[in-house]
Formats: sequence, C-alpha cells, structure tokens
Amino acid sequence: MNRRSLSIAAIALLAVVCLGMVAAVAFPLSTGEPQAATESFDQHVDEEYQLSAAIETDGDVRLAVDGGVSESGEGYVRIVDTGVTDTRYHDGDNDTVYRQLLIDDAGPDQPDADRYLEDIEDDPDERLVRENRAGETTELVTVVENPDTEVGDRLDGGASVVTETLGVAEYDPVETSDGTQTLSPTDSWFDEYRSYRITGSSGEVRIDAETNAVEHADVRWELTTDVGSYAEYLLAGETTTQRITYEYEDGDVDVETPGWVDEIDD
Repeated sequence: MNRRSLSIAAIALLAVVCLGMVAAVAFPLSTGEPQAATESFDQHVDEEYQLSAAIETDGDVRLAVDGGVSESGEGYVRIVDTGVTDTRYHDGDNDTVYRQLLIDDAGPDQPDADRYLEDIEDDPDERLVRENRAGETTELVTVVENPDTEVGDRLDGGASVVTETLGVAEYDPVETSDGTQTLSPTDSWFDEYRSYRITGSSGEVRIDAETNAVEHADVRWELTTDVGSYAEYLLAGETTTQRITYEYEDGDVDVETPGWVDEIDD
C-alpha cells in the first residue's frame, strides 16, 4: 500500500471514529441510562359526557372508541378493534342493552362470526335477533338482558387504552391557561418493560391541570421497539408511525337511537 492509500485509509478511519464518538454521546452504545415514561394521564369522571379516541399505526386504525352517556342514563359506545365493530346502546329505561357486531373479512367460512355466534349461544342473557351475512361483512344483532358491564364502563374502558398509550412518551409543558395545561411530546429513549425509542414526535395533549384528565390529544411519533442502544436502533430496521387522537366533552349530551335498534322486532 503506498503513502497516498495509507493517508486515505487513515482519514476514513478517523472519520469513522469521530462519527462513532458523536453517536456514542447522542445515543449510547450500551443500555446506559434510558428514561422511564413518567407521564400518567387520567380520565374525567363526569356523569354526562361524550368522547372519541383512536390509535393509528402506519395509517391503519388499530383501535377506535366513540360514544356518550346522558344524564338520563341513555348511553352509546362503539369500539372498533382488529376488524370487529362492537356497538352497544342502552335507552336508560331498563337493564336491556342492544348490541350490533360487524365482523369484516372473516373468510369464506366466516370462522370469526361463528365464534361470536357460539359465545352468544352460550350466554343465557344474550339473544340473537338478526344475522346477516353479506359479502365480506357479517352483521349480528343481539339483545342483552342484565349485562355484566354498563355501556358507560365499556366506553371508559376503551378510552383508557388510548390514554395509557399516550403515556408511552415523555412530554414538555407548553403553557397553562384557564386550568388547562398543554403538553408536547418529545423524542426520547425509554427502557421499562421493553426498550424503545420515540423520534419525530409532534402534536399536543391538553389536560386538566389539577386532575391530569385528558381533554384533547393529537400526537404522532415514530416508534422503534427493542432498542437498548444506538447500534440496536440502527439495526432494528422496523419502525412504525403512531398517531393518537382523543376528544372529550362534558355537558349536555344527546344520545341518538341507532337505526339498527329501531329495526329490532322484540
């Protein structure tokens, strides 16, 4: 190897070393001292409210929740989860809950729909009133007497999954005004039950400054899992884009009776 080749090799080696030193400072090659996600969000406990929330991954809705509860006890909740839309309605007059299941793309033999049918048949308090298998969607409509979970509790349960997902990130306070605090997600590296990195974060979360209850959220970030070091981050190769939205409103709520409930012939 001539002197010129040696010089080029030395310069290249020096560049690699310098790059490695910068990366080691910004993203430790060992587990180091990652953060723990410390933000904990709560939910409102009003008797009358409506909300909608969703988790998207790479543009696909993984979970969507919407509904409302009125002062009279009338309630509605719709939960979309992995191709199944489960909607329940309670008119507030008695313990009867009306339920509609829409099962998408269950295949030629509709195995998912059959599984739901078996569960309905095994439940003495749930009665099938309509079954419609058309195209790639199966509709099952039932009447549930004395349900073990109220509509409002189902709405809160679905929404809690969204607020807990908001807590995987770290946030910086932006402002506090009229009892509402605005937060913005930040890029960070975390190590709790599993290591992960959040990058490209944007958006905001508004919470009640006293209770930490979420009022509004629209955030997105790039999530890379199982990365305890920058080297693992570079080699991970699979990063997902997450978007989380949440809207909560209390006060007068008008819950409309779904059309499919009016079609039920008791």
